[in-house]
Amino acid sequence: MIPIIAITQALKNKYVIVASAFAFICATFYVYYSYASNKIERIETENSTLSKTIEQKEEYIQNLKIDYDKIIKSKDELSATIKKSNALIFNLRTQLERDRVGKKSIEELALAKPILVQNYINKRIKKQLDCFKLIDLNGECP
Repeated sequence: MIPIIAITQALKNKYVIVASAFAFICATFYVYYSYASNKIERIETENSTLSKTIEQKEEYIQNLKIDYDKIIKSKDELSATIKKSNALIFNLRTQLERDRVGKKSIEELALAKPILVQNYINKRIKKQLDCFKLIDLNGECP
């Protein structure tokens, strides 16, 4: 009878050990699952935040590209205007040096007929101002 009690107690101890081991494994799995779930949730939140930031930065880059294109276009228009103005300056200098070819100089003409010269200069200035207004409105000057 003693051997039967010893065997029964040994089996009870095995069941207790197996049950304890199973409980420990379940508890360990639960802790790991909770930790992994929290980590996944945190990473998804960070991913969402980073995605929003990336979208904002991409939009900012697109706006910068648009602004850059506008600046380049304005620079080109200004360069064209400068070329036209330089051509006009050259023409005006040529007209001022008319005495080289035997015509009256602009100074002599201004002394003889000041109203004529004044009207001519006023027309040219008005034409340039109109040109600047057109460039301001639509970027072209005829």
